[in-house]
Amino acid sequence: MRYVITSETVVKVAFALLAAMLLCNLNGVVFLILGVTAPLSPIILFLAGLIIAVSLFRLKIEISSLSMNLFLLFIVVYIVFGLLVLSFDASELHPTTSIYSTIRYYIPSLLILAASYFATRVYLRAGESRRLLRLLIGLCIFTAGFTILAPELGLTEYYTYARASSLKSERQSGLFANPNEAGAFGVYLLVLLLAGWGYFKRKAWVCLIFIPVAVYSTFISFSRASIIFTVFIILLYVLYHVKIFFAFKSVHPFRAALSSLALVAATIFVVSNFFSYVNQLSYAQRTRLLQVAKLASGEVNEKTTSERSVLYTYAFEKIGQRPLTGYGLGTYHRINFRGTYNDIGVHNTHLLILGEAGVFVYLLFFASFAILAWKGWVHPHQAIGFLILGVVAIFFINVAGAGHNALNNRTSNVLIGVACALAQYRPKSFN
Repeated sequence: MRYVITSETVVKVAFALLAAMLLCNLNGVVFLILGVTAPLSPIILFLAGLIIAVSLFRLKIEISSLSMNLFLLFIVVYIVFGLLVLSFDASELHPTTSIYSTIRYYIPSLLILAASYFATRVYLRAGESRRLLRLLIGLCIFTAGFTILAPELGLTEYYTYARASSLKSERQSGLFANPNEAGAFGVYLLVLLLAGWGYFKRKAWVCLIFIPVAVYSTFISFSRASIIFTVFIILLYVLYHVKIFFAFKSVHPFRAALSSLALVAATIFVVSNFFSYVNQLSYAQRTRLLQVAKLASGEVNEKTTSERSVLYTYAFEKIGQRPLTGYGLGTYHRINFRGTYNDIGVHNTHLLILGEAGVFVYLLFFASFAILAWKGWVHPHQAIGFLILGVVAIFFINVAGAGHNALNNRTSNVLIGVACALAQYRPKSFN
């Protein structure tokens, strides 16, 4: 009997390869070792294009998610409008900022978002939602594991082209070029594991076992935003399941209660022993953790934010001068701060969009995630609803709030596409 390769199989295999390259940051790893920029991008773009083409023309799947349509529309409008504004006045654009490179990073985001959405629809149509979730969790555990084991493996010894901050032993970045990326990745993994614990019927306990991996990988990155956001995600998980419980809609009330109590107990234990942990750390690590504690208590200043609070204030004041149009695409990637152009840009995607394209374009960005968050909050399946809500919260607040490269963050691209597709489905569609 001859085996026939179906269109669904093509999409699922292509997405497995695409997810492996993106969630394991293989492009970035090759660059860190060999200095070759984006060597796997042609393969990534081919796989994304293949998934989109097969889904559209062979499987007749359309993008019916309002959130996805709004987000894709936002990226296109942001690029076009930003270029239009820049064509009238490019005085705020730094000479070394490449518009071509900026657009080159954003276009793949469109393709990866759409491909992840279509692939998820195919998995759901085939009744393989659990296989999809296992794929995502497995790849993320692998990547987070490298963050933890990097010192033992001597990983940074091979990073010839890494920045000095990535090579410091005080902060682990694993397969990423930036410790902050590794921190945010760990929080994404935490959300996936908590969702898997509530969603899988068998061997759900495996997800609980790996939760410390997610939390520890975030901790050793010493990303202030991600450490604080880990606590936020735990509180969100508890709040979300309290809402579900009192609405009498809990699918696994025992699991929800058990995990909530365990997470709260673990959080109380860590907080109560915080200062004893601090004494065992290096001076640099101790300083960053103390800054985390100060930020969590509401002390926001130049020291606790590494001057970013001042940068944000300055950027917002400039936005107030041109709130409707902004200053054009690329101008906030390296902002003119205190008379000189800094190297880190505005370091906030919300300010980036407002500063480069104005408030009306930003509203498209905000609306797409507000709608997706609401769909997650009211979703009848508690585990999937939390996954959607968690992905939105991490991207919108943590990733976009702590850096200006959120739109081309490949982990976020994949998980947002998955979340938009999951938001459309109901319990009877999950198998």
